[in-house]
Parts: sequence; structure tokens; C-alpha cells
Amino acid sequence: MFAKMPWLKKIIIIASFFCMLLLLMPSLSDALLLSLVGFFMLFLEPDRNLPKISLKKIVLPSAIAVLLLLLYLYYLSEFNDISSISFILSSLLYGIVSVVFLYVLVSSCKKAKYTVVKSELTTNVSYKYLIYALIFSILAMLFVSQSSPLYEINYWDDSNIYHTVAKALFNGKLLYRDIHDQKGPLMFFIQIPGVIISADSFTGMYVLETLAFFAWTIITFKTVSLYVKPGIVTYILIPPISLLALITNSFRYGGSAEEFMLPFLGAALYIGLRCIREERSFTLNEAIVVGIISSVVFWTKFNLCGLLLGFVIYVLIVAIQEKKLKELPKLIGVFIAGFVVVGIPVLIYFVIKGSPKTLFDGYFMSNVSVYTDPRKGDMTDAPFIISFIKKQADMFIMNYKYEHLFFLSVLCSLIYFSARKEKKTLLFYILTIGFASLGIFCMGFQMPYYLMGLKAFTVFAMVPLFLLIEKVSDKLTVRVLRPGLAALGMLLITASVIVGSPSMFMFGREKKEYPQYQIAEFIKADGITDPKIINYGFLDSGFYLAAGTLPFNNHYCMTSDIEYYSYEQKALVEQQAADYIITKDKIFEWEGYELIFVSSSYEMDWDGRNTVDNTFYLYRRVS
Repeated sequence: MFAKMPWLKKIIIIASFFCMLLLLMPSLSDALLLSLVGFFMLFLEPDRNLPKISLKKIVLPSAIAVLLLLLYLYYLSEFNDISSISFILSSLLYGIVSVVFLYVLVSSCKKAKYTVVKSELTTNVSYKYLIYALIFSILAMLFVSQSSPLYEINYWDDSNIYHTVAKALFNGKLLYRDIHDQKGPLMFFIQIPGVIISADSFTGMYVLETLAFFAWTIITFKTVSLYVKPGIVTYILIPPISLLALITNSFRYGGSAEEFMLPFLGAALYIGLRCIREERSFTLNEAIVVGIISSVVFWTKFNLCGLLLGFVIYVLIVAIQEKKLKELPKLIGVFIAGFVVVGIPVLIYFVIKGSPKTLFDGYFMSNVSVYTDPRKGDMTDAPFIISFIKKQADMFIMNYKYEHLFFLSVLCSLIYFSARKEKKTLLFYILTIGFASLGIFCMGFQMPYYLMGLKAFTVFAMVPLFLLIEKVSDKLTVRVLRPGLAALGMLLITASVIVGSPSMFMFGREKKEYPQYQIAEFIKADGITDPKIINYGFLDSGFYLAAGTLPFNNHYCMTSDIEYYSYEQKALVEQQAADYIITKDKIFEWEGYELIFVSSSYEMDWDGRNTVDNTFYLYRRVS
């Protein structure tokens, strides 16, 4: 692209690129990755100069620059003093100069041509790629997930909850009635095979996580193949680039509901994009598959269903625009049938072992009672909509601090499909990611791992990325360099993800260093068969797993001070029903119990930069 440009223009474009970087505020590793992508653009269409600048052509780049500038100023206003005039002027300069690079980027997106023509559209996956992707998944997940055999225990409380509850279900307890967590029933049902593989470790969960990531790499490959004819470089790089969806805070230590739903959500996006790419209506087979996916997601964690709602709304809008309303009743009927296919076995389980009310109270009502509305704690008199928007902006900033790559992928996707004026794809993208975000964050309550529920959307940014990679690959006249450089890139990306993984903070820690196993040794030394343990006032942190026992009460770990969760544990303590009580970071005085052991440890905080100290106290009932 820059071959015929004077040096002055080249310098201006490079300077504008770094001004855009300042507005995006990436980490050092993110900046290096962006710089590499920017460098790749130098190889595109070397015989073509930039088109003439017109007011119409700079509208989109200018709008993007203004949004980035507003984000930059709002972000800094939350953490710094930006009242200085010189600071504001310099920020405005970044925004103005960045328009140059954004103009270049938009122009490049307009001229980019897909390497797959619609008449040759196919997304078949070769067995060689399947083998490679599976081996890659097995090896990569060994390091990024603490469920793997390389770690003594998964330190994340949610993963411990899933393992403990699934183990209890496998041993005959009824979900919600005998043992409780507010996640959907499928989240625990899909963990039972992992418990069968290994009841006293997370090895089974590691196997399930590996299969989930493997499925995600296949979905990614099929989606990219709708637009890009995959060469050896794409084959090699799709698994490591797919692994970027698992990096940083939202993945945590591995094992979240969002992680297991990633391939299902990705499959829904693939179906939608394939129909758009082939310029056809959705088939009945696709409708039933989307119905099944929607049901799986709904019965796992219903706030992740926003993506599917956006999908359905898109189908309705297109049907109205193209006057194909007669097709809707069949599509809706088949979609509902697919949804029911998964839902009926779930309902049968509760009807046989308990009652549908157990499911309703345990899954739906408990979630309503735990999570707050967007205005809780807001002491201002601002209208609801203002309060809601402010809360959403604050959560966006909290997530953006640690998830630059994801938000950059969203920005790149919007730029790419907007510049190309692919209206259907852009509409599909905006509706699905918009409703997905609303479903996850609308209650005004968030945890860092919630963002994992949006990671399927990274596949949109992979389309222009792999198109760029393939075009650069074609410029290499020495063909042997292609697989060699791709393999090097695979190693570097994988190593970066592993090094940046929060799990690595625990890598190499011996079993004796964990409070879970230290306390378990004290309990086992007393020789009590099937000891009754209360995990008091904090989430399941692996003490039941380490002690080789199951909870004896329903609400066995408290998520909050809400009476719904806390009354049972308080009553059991008063009755002295437990043999042992374990508390975290708090000391209590209980009649009939004595403090016998204290153990401390530390883990990586959610910010990925600091550590958090945890102190656990073991109380034993006085005989």
C-alpha cells in the first residue's frame, strides 16, 4: 500500500498509528501485537496509492476517533486528574492525528477481497487439522487451566462448586433440594462425566475443558473458512489465535460456565454468518440446531441467552424486510422443538426425583434474590436511565482495564464490516453482541469472568485478521518460509498466552503448600468417618475435595449475607451439628468449638497484577 508514497506521508501514517494506540491504552503485549498487525498492512496492494480524501470518506474514521477520545478521557477521569488544559489539548491532538491511520484502515478494509468465492463456499475440516487442533488443545490447556494434572487443585471457588455439586449428584443427591448453587442444572450435569473420570481431582474437568476448547477451535476454523481460503499458515495459526479468547482475567483459573458455553455460542454465530454469506434464508435444520443451542445455554446459565435473543430478532427483521413472513411459523415451531428437546429431560429429572418447584426456586428465584438491580446503592436522584447508563459505563471501564484484546477485536470488527458496508453482517453483529452484553450486565452486577460470555465474538475480528495473514503469506516467494514462520508465530502466541495466564501463578506449587490439604490432614488425623464440615461464610474453596467428603447441608457455601443463604449455616452452628467449621479471613467465637489450626496462602488477584492473601481458620467441635 505504501510503496509509492513519499516518506513524509509514511511518517505521518506511522505517527497517527501510535496516536491511536495512545487512545486505546493497550498493555505492552497488546501494543506489540497491534504493531505487528499494522506492519502486515505494509504488504497489502503495494501498487495502489490511497484514494483522494473527501468529506464523505472521513466521516467513519472521524466518528471512531471521537469515540476513542471520549473513551480515553472518561477512562482517565476515573483514575486521574484531567483538569489540565495542556493534558486536554494533547489528548485532542491524539484524536485528530489518529484519524489519518483510521482513514487508512477503513480504506484498506473497503478494498480487501475475500479469498473464498460464494460458488466455492465450503467449511469442511480435514482430519489432519482435527488431529493438530486436538493435540494443541491438550497441551495448551495443561498450562492455562488449573484443572490440569500439572496443578494440585483448581484454586477458583466456582470450579470447586461445580465439582462438589456434580459429585454430590452422582452420589444420589438432588440438585437445589439437597445441595445448592444457583447455576443451571446442565452446568452440573455436564460435569458428572468429569467426576466419573476422577472424583478426587480436577482431571475430569480438565478433559472436559480440553474438549470444549477443541470444539471452539473447530468452530473458529469453520467460521473463518466462510471468508478466507485457508492455507498452511491459517491451519497452523487458528488454534493459538483461538487461545487468545482464554487469556487474562475473564478465564480466571478455568472451568467457568461461560468457558463451557463458548463453543455453543460460537456455533450459533457460525450458523448466522453462513446464511448471510450464502445469501439465503435459514433452513429448518439450522433452526432446530439453534433451538437446541439456546436450550443448552438457557439451562446452563440463562443470562448468556442474550446472543440467541439477538439472533432471533435478526431473523425476524430480515424476514420482515424481505417479505418472507410465511416462513416464520415453521422456523419458530422447529426452533421451539429444538429448545424442548433439551428442556424435557431436565424437567423429567426434577419430576422423578423431586418437583418442578425445586428447579424453579433453586435456579430462577435464587438468582433473582442474589443479584441486585442497577440502582441498588445509588444514592443520587438521577433518573433510572441515567443511573443505568452510568453503571454500564463503569462496568465497561472495569472490564476494559484488563481485557484490551477483546475490546480491540470488537472495534476492529465494527470498523471492518462498517467499511465494507456489509449491512446484514453488521446488523447481525450489533444485535447479537448488544443483546448478549445486555443479558450479562443489565442487572448492574458483574464479576471479571462474566466477560468470558462475550468471547465468542472474537471470531468476527479473525476474519479480517486471517485475510491479512493469508495475503501477507502470499507475498513470501520462498514457500518453505510460510509453514516455518507460521510455526514460529504459533509458538510465540502460545507462549505469550501461557505466560500471561493467571493460572501460572500457581504453577509448581506443591500440595503441602495449599491450606486445603493442610487442613484436610488435620481432619483425617482425627479419624472421623465421613466428617461433617461447614464451609462458613465463603464459597467452596476445595476443602471438601481435599478432605474426600461431601457437604451434609444444602446451602453449603454462602455467596452473600442474604438470609436465604446464611440462615441454614447459622442454625447448624448453633446446634453444633458440624464436626468442623472452616472460615476465611474471619475469626469467630462459637460455643462448643475451638480454633485448632490457621493456614495462609495467596493467589493472583482479579487484576492480574497483584496478589491476595487468604487466611483460613479450622474449628473443631469440643467433645
